[in-house]
Amino acid sequence: MLGEANFITFQTFLVYGATAGLFVAISVFMTRTWLGRSLRVASIDPFAASLIGIDLKKVRMVSFGLGALIAAICGWLYFPLYAVGYLNGSIPGIKGFIALFVGGMASTMGPLAGGLALGLVEVAASFYLPSIYAEGAAFVLLMVILVAKPSGLIGDKGGKR
Repeated sequence: MLGEANFITFQTFLVYGATAGLFVAISVFMTRTWLGRSLRVASIDPFAASLIGIDLKKVRMVSFGLGALIAAICGWLYFPLYAVGYLNGSIPGIKGFIALFVGGMASTMGPLAGGLALGLVEVAASFYLPSIYAEGAAFVLLMVILVAKPSGLIGDKGGKR
């Protein structure tokens, strides 16, 4: 049962559902389609990708377009929940990069795991610490992960790329 302090709107459920759908769609695209596999191969070794016939200009255009599409969808989902201003994207952007580095860039599940870990650490820090210190929990988590395991929580297996 929801209490007075808990206020969950339909928009919040829409954000969670759209985020999950976007994550599944990108995972399927990157693993099941020729273009997604080409993106992955070109990110690992562009020279070898060009040798096997992958057009690097096309791959770069698709990767920038896909990144712009994801950013547009995230912005579209973000602005109804928060007041819009020219500096609004800085904090979610920084936390997104922290989640990326905490989870690891080597797998598609890494950023998701990093985002979940970052969210749990921030909620726990805001519960146990004063709010002025809770904002720094993300940076403390980033430093701990980068010192303990530089490849992230779900990082490289140690093999050469």
